[in-house]
Amino acid sequence: MNEAELLAVIRKLITYMPDYLTPDQRLRRLQEINVLAAEALSQPRNRRPAS
Repeated sequence: MNEAELLAVIRKLITYMPDYLTPDQRLRRLQEINVLAAEALSQPRNRRPAS
């Protein structure tokens, strides 16, 4: 997954966050999304070796 795809997923997660969540629940969910995104971006990408 590249950065653009990851951003699209994050936007969907935020856009479709349920309205019934309390502000604390929303903040917690946003923090979880942030941690998962950081982990995804820090993983080494599969690249073809230069030949």
